[in-house]
Amino acid sequence: MQATVKTRADEARKKYPDFDAKVMDKDLPIGSKDSVLYSWVMDPENVHGMDIAYHYATHREDLTKFNTMSPFQQARELTRLEDKLSKTTETSDAKASDVKVVAPPKVTKAPPPAKEVGGRGASSGDEETSVVNAGDFRAYKRVVDKKEIAARK
Repeated sequence: MQATVKTRADEARKKYPDFDAKVMDKDLPIGSKDSVLYSWVMDPENVHGMDIAYHYATHREDLTKFNTMSPFQQARELTRLEDKLSKTTETSDAKASDVKVVAPPKVTKAPPPAKEVGGRGASSGDEETSVVNAGDFRAYKRVVDKKEIAARK
């Protein structure tokens, strides 16, 4: 967990030259280790944790407002901020790459899908079995009687 957080902090230092000066400021009221914000930033699964820390370090009025919220409201606000930061990252990545790579169309040797799916099943050939499967007792009785009469002749 610590290695992941350290790696993300190193990446943030490359992204934000003043990262250490802003985020590591002792006057920054991030909260205790039990706070929602601290847990959110330090969560190894959260890829935008350091971006959130930098945002609140550079927008102290947002952090002051954030600290007055309930834990549920804080979590909701962090989710919104995370979405906003991920959209910003996506658009900056899109601008950074001028060359668009177009994937070639997939060529397959599979036959085309069936044009029509229908319920026209073939009969089993045994009339007695087919009426039993259909659940028709009268038809079953008729078929059995017919067989019995044919056997007596």
